[in-house]
Amino acid sequence: MTAFVESEFSKEMVKYHCPRYEEFPDIGLYMEQVIEILNANLNPFKTTPDEKLITSTMVNNYVKQKIIAPPKNKKYSRNQIIFLFVVGVLKQVFSISNIDTLVKLALKIYPLEVAYNFFCVEFEKALHAAFVTRDFSAPSSASIDTDFSELFRSELLAISNKIYVNKYMQYLNNSNV
Repeated sequence: MTAFVESEFSKEMVKYHCPRYEEFPDIGLYMEQVIEILNANLNPFKTTPDEKLITSTMVNNYVKQKIIAPPKNKKYSRNQIIFLFVVGVLKQVFSISNIDTLVKLALKIYPLEVAYNFFCVEFEKALHAAFVTRDFSAPSSASIDTDFSELFRSELLAISNKIYVNKYMQYLNNSNV
């Protein structure tokens, strides 16, 4: 296991920076630009080089399913891009309907910027726990610890552990162990 922790597969996850709310463009973007930004930020979670975690077809389906609002004049806002990013991360383990429910619950409690930045902090902590410490007991970064924050953290720990397993499998496949 020590070799894996020192591998690029592990190090990439440990240094992963989840883009914060204010780091996403605050101007409308066309589909191709949205896909490029999302895939650049989701790239570390791919299990194969050819895997696409977000495609224009997926985005169109999320609009049809009313997971995200339709674009205005074919342009997507920062908030829509953030929703798509969260879906791109969480759909690796959870159904779209569960993700939709969780997002709606979060937005009843917090403004989008607060909820999303909490997501980022907790996701980075969960990745660190999965790849470095294996200690999942770190306290929440939420200003008010609620049942919701524990639900949210549990979901991110599940994602992080799945990513850990996927990266470990990639490591094993590349090291011919």
